[in-house]
Amino acid sequence: MAVSACLVFFIVLPAIVFFVHRSSRCRRHRLPPGSLGLPFVGETLQLISAYKTENPEPFIDERGNLHKKMHSLTMSFANSSIIKDHLLVDIDRLIRLKLDSWPDRVLLMEEAKKITFELTVKQLMSFDPCEWTESLRREYVLVIEGFFSVPLPILSPTYRRAIKARTKVAEALSLVVKQRRIESESGEKRKDMLGALLASDDHGGFSDEEIVDFLVALLVAGYETTSTTMTLAVKFLTETPLALAQVK
Repeated sequence: MAVSACLVFFIVLPAIVFFVHRSSRCRRHRLPPGSLGLPFVGETLQLISAYKTENPEPFIDERGNLHKKMHSLTMSFANSSIIKDHLLVDIDRLIRLKLDSWPDRVLLMEEAKKITFELTVKQLMSFDPCEWTESLRREYVLVIEGFFSVPLPILSPTYRRAIKARTKVAEALSLVVKQRRIESESGEKRKDMLGALLASDDHGGFSDEEIVDFLVALLVAGYETTSTTMTLAVKFLTETPLALAQVK
């Protein structure tokens, strides 16, 4: 009897609340066409299935032209002379700066994460490492921790912190986007990803909210994977003197 009551409380009741909330929300707002997916998980299962195939693009393309436009803009920027001319220079400068500031012992994985984040911020918004970027990174750590938590604010303090941190990150980026839009409209251009997004106004453009969401996604995208790759590269090169000598 107790087990049945628990099942009702934790499974059936939340599902009912979800459907009632979704129904009322649909009546209040004019949502774009498409499915909201299953309760709590949305279309996550379909997304995972799509990315297990050799061609996940149709799943994304079916859900709007905005993604295709963002994807096209990102690829054109990544392949442009702007990033090719400055990326390696920025990497070299940032690594040298970090090496000069390290004590005798460091946690390499943590330092690799800081480098990855600071480099990404530099390419996206032309910010050099400073107190503001470090404050933004600390909030991002909370956001990423929320990815691996139960997505129920009542049951998961980690998830609650992640939601609050995401709001703070969006607010901070919104201020940057608004200021840069003012500068762009006055004729001041910068050669970074945000500059490319603002310049796309000539072809339909993006709202400030869309740009902020896109920047949030780009900052999250390579944080764990790139830093892990950097750490493993240092580990394996250290353990293989011949390979290290060949790299030099």
